[in-house]
Amino acid sequence: MKIANFFLLLGSISLLCCCGGGNGNEKIDFDKIEVKKQVNIDPKNPSSPKCDIDISVHSAAKNGNAIGKKIDSLLIDQLFMLQGDLTMREAADSFANKYVYDYQHEFLSAYREASEDFKETYNFVNHIKTEVEKGRNDIIEYEAEVTMYEGGAHPLTVEILMNFDPKTGKLLTLKDVFKPDSEAKLKELLINKLLKDTGKKNLHELNEEGFLLNTDIYPSENFKFDDDEMVFLYNPYDIAPYVVGKIEIELDYDDIKDILSEDYR
Repeated sequence: MKIANFFLLLGSISLLCCCGGGNGNEKIDFDKIEVKKQVNIDPKNPSSPKCDIDISVHSAAKNGNAIGKKIDSLLIDQLFMLQGDLTMREAADSFANKYVYDYQHEFLSAYREASEDFKETYNFVNHIKTEVEKGRNDIIEYEAEVTMYEGGAHPLTVEILMNFDPKTGKLLTLKDVFKPDSEAKLKELLINKLLKDTGKKNLHELNEEGFLLNTDIYPSENFKFDDDEMVFLYNPYDIAPYVVGKIEIELDYDDIKDILSEDYR
């Protein structure tokens, strides 16, 4: 949700943006917050399966300005499903602590009763990694990659793309970026590009490969602004089976300029 093609950030990065009011220019500094935990499902048995938590996320509120705090509040809601007056550090710690608590208290009994063949499936994983860069029109592009395993056949990795207006801290949606009544045209462009990218002639051929069996094509809110095209990202299971992996559909700006809102052309 893509969580791809971003610059890896080490430590912290700074993005300069102009903000209305105040003293003119404000600096949004992104700082990296890290939380790592490994705990056994059975605290009394150091050889029992483990829960591995590895959180490395970027916080926009290093300088304490209002826009950075607003962005962090939105990120905390998206990444950790937490609300309230929390810093990114507090939110990451709270999320990790609750995950560990739930792991040991909700699954310990089932683990003890499981057969030896299934005990290894209680090695849980929850990793959250983020990257950030300045995109088209100075939009702050924030990418989160979330990998989880809680039993089952395989881990699942999803990518989350978020775009923030640097002047207001607003989390941009498709309604902000595209003109009203543009959805039909956008769907047409997306399905045609998907057909081209996959080398298929029609929807029936896509269906035969497992694409769009349970849903029609739709504009994903997982989008980003590359230099030459707008990218729509679909995670495993969104529009195709897990084996296909993530899917990126790229639309040239020349093809969508007539349906883009004026501020994002």
